[in-house]
Amino acid sequence: MAALEDFREKVKSESQRIWSQIQESSAYNQLKDRFENLSPNRQKALIGGAAGLVVLLLLSLPLTYLLSSADSIGTYEAQRDLIHDLFKIQQDSQSAMGLNPAPNSDSLRSRIDTQLQQAQLVPEQIVGTSLGDMPMSIPKERIDSALQVTLKKLNLNQIVDIGYQILSIHPAVKMFGLTMEANASDPRYFDVVYKIITLKVPVYVPPPPLEEENKAKKPSKGKSKSGGGDE
Repeated sequence: MAALEDFREKVKSESQRIWSQIQESSAYNQLKDRFENLSPNRQKALIGGAAGLVVLLLLSLPLTYLLSSADSIGTYEAQRDLIHDLFKIQQDSQSAMGLNPAPNSDSLRSRIDTQLQQAQLVPEQIVGTSLGDMPMSIPKERIDSALQVTLKKLNLNQIVDIGYQILSIHPAVKMFGLTMEANASDPRYFDVVYKIITLKVPVYVPPPPLEEENKAKKPSKGKSKSGGGDE
């Protein structure tokens, strides 16, 4: 408590010293003379404006905190809704009973050829799509087919776009390898080989309805009678 009283006395004496210096300054005396020469109405207006400015300065800090809190609440609610939507999507994906059947090698080759045509490649850039080797890192029983797509004179944007389009055909279509070499005639472009596989997708077989299952388990009347006769 003694330290707090000493601090108060120091603040009070320092404030009085600063106020006395301000009163002794010529700028203060000039402003005081101008204020005293004003009419009473102008003096009241000036005092009211100064008081309003002080109040505005005092209120600006809590107002800033309030606006910042409102922004934080809005950000929190947006993130909360986003997390809720993500959980809902995850639950929906987990509740899905299976994927659409993956395309076979012929169908996949046809769809890749269609995408290459849509990529507006000239015929000399398309070497072809052929059967590829199975990757050693994946068990063969989990792979349905393997293809390799060979193209020439592609720029980097075309390499990325075509690879993305191929992988977007089906979730079971995966890329396990990509080779790039500078084109022999024009090293600004690349010759590319995409190595693609199609994973086997388990086929979901729904269980039989409860009525059919009960009928299958229920013995027939003939068998029950014959069984009773044997006893």
